[in-house]
Amino acid sequence: MRLSAALLSCVLVSSCLLGQTTQPPRAIAVKKASQRPVAQESRIALVIGNSTYTDAPLRNPANDAQAMKTALESCKFEVTLLTNASKRTMEDAIRTFGNRIRNGAVGLFYFAGHGIQVEGSNFLIPVGARLDKESDVPYEGVDVGRVLDGMKAAGNKLNILILDACRNNPFALAKGWRSVGDKGLAQVKAPTGSLIAYATAPGSTAADGSGEHGLYTQALLEEIQEPGMKLEEVFKKVREKVLDGSKSGQTPWESNSTVGDFYFHPLSTHLTGPSEAELEATFWEGIQNSREAKEFDSYLSRFPNGAHAELARLKLKALRSAGNKVVVRNLAEPWKALQRDKLETKDEYVQRVLAMGPVKVGTVRVDVDNYDVDTRRLVLPVQPDSWAKSYVHQGRITLEIDRAQVRQLVAAGGGATLAASFAIRDGVPQSTGLIVSTSVGSFPVGEEPPPVPGAIRNPQGLWEADLDLGRCRMRMVLIPAGTFTMGTNATDQDWLKDSRPVHEVTISHDFWLGKYDVTQAQWVAVMGRNPSYFKGDDLPVETVSWTDAQGFIGTVNGATNGGFRLPTESEWEYACRAGTTGETYGNLDGIAWYDGNSGKTTHPVGQKQPNAFGLYDMNGNVWQWCQDWYGDYPSGSVTDPQGASSGSFRVIRGGSWINTAPNVRSANRRRDDPGIRYSDLGFRLLRTLP
Repeated sequence: MRLSAALLSCVLVSSCLLGQTTQPPRAIAVKKASQRPVAQESRIALVIGNSTYTDAPLRNPANDAQAMKTALESCKFEVTLLTNASKRTMEDAIRTFGNRIRNGAVGLFYFAGHGIQVEGSNFLIPVGARLDKESDVPYEGVDVGRVLDGMKAAGNKLNILILDACRNNPFALAKGWRSVGDKGLAQVKAPTGSLIAYATAPGSTAADGSGEHGLYTQALLEEIQEPGMKLEEVFKKVREKVLDGSKSGQTPWESNSTVGDFYFHPLSTHLTGPSEAELEATFWEGIQNSREAKEFDSYLSRFPNGAHAELARLKLKALRSAGNKVVVRNLAEPWKALQRDKLETKDEYVQRVLAMGPVKVGTVRVDVDNYDVDTRRLVLPVQPDSWAKSYVHQGRITLEIDRAQVRQLVAAGGGATLAASFAIRDGVPQSTGLIVSTSVGSFPVGEEPPPVPGAIRNPQGLWEADLDLGRCRMRMVLIPAGTFTMGTNATDQDWLKDSRPVHEVTISHDFWLGKYDVTQAQWVAVMGRNPSYFKGDDLPVETVSWTDAQGFIGTVNGATNGGFRLPTESEWEYACRAGTTGETYGNLDGIAWYDGNSGKTTHPVGQKQPNAFGLYDMNGNVWQWCQDWYGDYPSGSVTDPQGASSGSFRVIRGGSWINTAPNVRSANRRRDDPGIRYSDLGFRLLRTLP
């Protein structure tokens, strides 16, 4: 069966060129209606903009999705914005969106990013998708049908789905697929009560334009803000502008089965003053972020059955219980305030957390050597509080400040408090923003620039990227510097005595580490033959000695800028623990293939749960060679230990498919002759930073 694929580039993309960086968000001008808009029905929008693809990054989607959010909010839409979203995040948001429009609201879904057609079905591509071959698309992408099904199940009167026109498929070109695919998305028939809008006709491609937005995007942002225009008229005007701007080279297209009239900006039928709904909306806008209970009392007195009455009551309850639950900045144990009380409803819990304000989550150290005067970026190493490591574990943050402010911070002592605001997502507290509080003022934390082109944040918050090995690529995670306790005091197994004494180790440098063990496909691409006992491209390479691994590394370094090596034993354990202190970094059956569940064989990498750094199979599957000679541990604190200066054996860590549970631990260490080869011996690559 022939598998066709075509790319949907984002509605708000100015360029598809690889390697371009994300620009700062842009504001858009929102036109005011010449006449006052009437009260409108409930409007719900989900806006997604994905830019930071590893193989085919896009410059504008995340920023332009923000522009669409601003425009839709001026049209009274309640907008959920996602940028650079993973598959799980997109699917969860689409599910929530479908539930929210069930009350009869107008639903609008907007996607900016890559999309691919596979045999007549259209798929939106999340950030982090692994599209090594065409058959990966249905599993790694998000089917547009999922959005349409949610809209159909909602049973509301009107839904609007906006997707951009298409370009050739860069994934096909980058990965060497059998074909680069047909152009354009597949035509989708709009269900009754819906409109599906594309930036160009099926089977065609769209121009990026020469301005801040693509031709289609610029026209769309302008026209949805024009007062008094029906839905169909908006897209007709958009089509006219794009045809004119592209000299008839691009024709926007819609599939429309809507019933009745809809206006993004309706006009009032009377000019005698604001409506009751408008008065309420204005009142609420002025108090919604207030921390004064009396203001919500006033709102409820004036609008007891208003659109926000229930939320006002929840905020009142949260504020009135502030003495023992909400004002967490004065609590000695702030994490307790982030736990849900058994007598709280879900809504009460959400509103209480939203009302908390910034909470101290750690400290930062100001060092003038970390300031880049040209970019005005100050990098601050972070020391998270023990309870907050799962919220702040990147190891560093970035501020954008001027030289005078840097001098003030250094003069004030160089130390500062890191605070975070929290929200609830799927019942779990999530850090929504970081602030550095100092004696000379507070500074919002900016986004750290990617360490290499195409790098993305993984679900654990760390950078990861596909690094070049010369003849193939390897997904690696940037592990931040830090300090941990190495070894174990456990005494249930005699061999654990070699993992003592327990001592403090500081890893003073960031480093890249393979997200997975080196696979057989990667080994064959570099070395040309497969030495493994168990065969399979995605299985870890095994039956390789320490010396064999050095040969692989030497070949890779010769074909690249170098810097690849095996991790030291301390680097390995630091990365394995990822902030944990137990015998394993999670439930063993959930994280590792070992004698109790392996079926006496290796398994494809990445099938178990990752650790808190996003690394897979640190325990189990195959033992992993380390760089060190095997020797005794030091008795005191050390920084960047390199192991024994000489010896007869090299260190192996992690346990394997053939080992029983007591062997598969974060601290367990073994030794082997550097020339030995076994079917449970593999390795993982480290790359140092320039």
